[in-house]
Amino acid sequence: MNADAPDPDNELTLLRQQLQQREEELAEARYEANLSHTYVETILASMVDALLVLDNEGKIQTVNRATLTITGFSPEEILGHPLGFVLVEKEPDEFVQKMLYEGSISDYEGIFRVKGGGDQVPVYLSGALMVNDDDEIIGVVCVGKDISDLKRSQNQLIESEKMASIGKLVAGVAHEINTPVGVGVTAASTLRTMTREIQTAFDERAMTKTQLTEYLHDVEHTSDLLLSNLSRTGDLIASFKMVSADQISEVKRRFDLRDYIRDILTSLGPRLKGSPHAIQVTCPDDLEVESYPGVVGQVLTNLITNALMHAYAPDTAGTIAIQASREGGEVVIRFSDDGRGISPEHQQHIFEPFYTTARESGGTGLGLNILRNIVHQKLKGSVTCDSALGRGTTFTIRFPIRPPE
Repeated sequence: MNADAPDPDNELTLLRQQLQQREEELAEARYEANLSHTYVETILASMVDALLVLDNEGKIQTVNRATLTITGFSPEEILGHPLGFVLVEKEPDEFVQKMLYEGSISDYEGIFRVKGGGDQVPVYLSGALMVNDDDEIIGVVCVGKDISDLKRSQNQLIESEKMASIGKLVAGVAHEINTPVGVGVTAASTLRTMTREIQTAFDERAMTKTQLTEYLHDVEHTSDLLLSNLSRTGDLIASFKMVSADQISEVKRRFDLRDYIRDILTSLGPRLKGSPHAIQVTCPDDLEVESYPGVVGQVLTNLITNALMHAYAPDTAGTIAIQASREGGEVVIRFSDDGRGISPEHQQHIFEPFYTTARESGGTGLGLNILRNIVHQKLKGSVTCDSALGRGTTFTIRFPIRPPE
């Protein structure tokens, strides 16, 4: 035997060792894979938010327990269907199309369909594309957060804010009415005294032509005073009744936008009287809207209150401009101030609930959040903000002239 020839027994032993090592590596890999699978399954099962995984054809391939709990469907009823089987959208595949365009999406407000036609569940939906090493789309991951409690809380906050607004309106109008009513009572009392005096002079046959002339002159002046102050009182009460009734009932009706803006400013007169700021209104005479005037009133009231609280430094006079116009089938209201503006870091948070930079001055951080919600939900419109430090702020509200039912 050649001494340099390999030993078959040693080669066999080496192969056995390599095979055993490979089996151990595979066993460890299987263990790690099973462990990872268990981790993923545990995470999915413990998630309180719904999770759906779509394939590259947009079909649902995986859902977690929360999805089944929220919708009431079984896995067999959901899997293999498009996302639209669960998600109610204004436009078919709107969420997926936005995802494909933007790559990811967050806080898309949608509605999950519930099995059996029960109450639908509002959700904030977020998602991201899944891609392979060649940047090919292989699927979509979606996470839906149930915001039913948030919606209920928002509605309660809206009602609370509405009642607080009406309370301030009542107090302000009562204060404003007090002046013309007081003048009217004084004028009526003076008129009664003058009448008694002239009546006495007449009964005693002591009335002179000069007395009668003076009396008639005073009666005319006092009557004018009474009429002007009672008219002022009537206008205030009419504006108050219109604005307060609209805010309480939220009935959709046809109204002239220009006249209604003036009614709102009249009802806010007591709050604006002590302010150094001027308010300018630009609106066509014939701009009629079939919508919810109470919501429009609340939007403008919140914007005016926000501007008075935040836009100007103390002892600074400014101008607030309200410009309304028709653009196609939409109403566009641009509410602008020439105040100090909003910094970029604050501007991105202004519509968030409870976010305020004036809490020490009584700010709650709810005004603009409520404004955005009622514009979206009731007027079926949108609101945006454009601002920069030193050049003021403009809020643009758009909503249909005739919102859908």
